[in-house]
Amino acid sequence: LDFRVWDPHVHPENSMDLMPIVTPVYPAMNSTFNVSRTTLFVMKKELGRGSKICADVEHGRATWSQLVEDAFSDFLASSHNFLQVEVCASTLDAHTKWCGTVESKLRLLVQFLERVDGIHIWPWPYSFSAPENQGKHPFSTFFFFALLKHSRKPTTKNIDLSQPVLKFLMRLREREDQTEEMFGPFINPVKRSALPDFLFPNGRPKSVRKRRKRALSESADGATAQDDPAVKRLHL
Repeated sequence: LDFRVWDPHVHPENSMDLMPIVTPVYPAMNSTFNVSRTTLFVMKKELGRGSKICADVEHGRATWSQLVEDAFSDFLASSHNFLQVEVCASTLDAHTKWCGTVESKLRLLVQFLERVDGIHIWPWPYSFSAPENQGKHPFSTFFFFALLKHSRKPTTKNIDLSQPVLKFLMRLREREDQTEEMFGPFINPVKRSALPDFLFPNGRPKSVRKRRKRALSESADGATAQDDPAVKRLHL
């Protein structure tokens, strides 16, 4: 049998795999060929969190239940900057189809964002349905990415996200699946203090309430690039 075998010495492109786990039988293949910079970063982050909790359990400072707790609070606390993706529609059927289409393509947005120097991407794997009258249209679903700066980079840096966002939107439009009942996706950088209230069912932490009030008042006073996909600039 003449099957292709994973071997970076024979196939140089195999050396580009970030986390090769090679099957032990013929034909040897990398079972983690689709691991990207982002997924590798998230896995390392979670393994580090798990290691710390295990150490705390051994010293009586934590319980095993904390190991499997929802890490959404950690996700929200990880950064002051997020990318918000809102998918909308005027009918439930159109929203179901359009949201599924956009969600299946978000991996492309992650790949494009990975090319932006100075940040890591932490995409939250679950979506959030907006409560009634809290979205741009009758049916709205939100996705969120945390934007984390590289520790070795300067503490302040202008990060321009316009090119990866526009490239993603262009790729999405190539499918020609969008109808008049489907809107978006609206992709905007948001500060943690400006995240929607429905992400905090138990209330916002006190430390961010004042910042949220200030952010809302500033957005109400002046012009905003909230709906302009060409203007995606953050100050980290």
